[in-house]
Amino acid sequence: MNNFKHWLRSTGLDAQWLQLSEQWQATPRLRWMIWAVVYIVLLYLALLLQNWSASISEQVYRVERSFTSMQNLQAQTQWSSRLQAEAALAEQLRKKYWRAASKGLAEADFQKHIKQLFAQLATERLRIKMAPTETEGELWVVKLEASGALDTERVDELMTKLAGSDRYIAVERFNYSPQRGGQASFILLGYFLSGAP
Repeated sequence: MNNFKHWLRSTGLDAQWLQLSEQWQATPRLRWMIWAVVYIVLLYLALLLQNWSASISEQVYRVERSFTSMQNLQAQTQWSSRLQAEAALAEQLRKKYWRAASKGLAEADFQKHIKQLFAQLATERLRIKMAPTETEGELWVVKLEASGALDTERVDELMTKLAGSDRYIAVERFNYSPQRGGQASFILLGYFLSGAP
């Protein structure tokens, strides 16, 4: 404290310090106002620290959560078995695709198969009309429209054969009219992969 008084005297501020000290003692409003300013500054700093603490806590929580999820993933051992099961299923599904060396052969094979299928069911007035073959990724989608007269029982049998086929045959559209002599029309799709059958 003596050093502070000595510094005040050496700088010529001791008179001003005495005046400020007297005003501090004599004016309670000044004291209250300065304490209010100090309180507001401290409150503001406390709020800043609280926001900063909440932000840091959120960041720590996110890091801990991602670390925990990574540990859980690392601890799981069934990934290789899942991958093997997925590969086996994909291979089974690939076997259901038709195979042909070219689009033309794909169209011919699909048309021949559908004609044989309808012939087994004694379809009368069978007409088959090929649509342009589309390419979807590595697949050729062969589309044809088949129409003819079928008995009601034969329609059920045909649908069962289409669904149970060892190769993919999708029915895009089906119409059947028993009033018009059992006239049935289908739009059928065959999915082909390039390669030897």
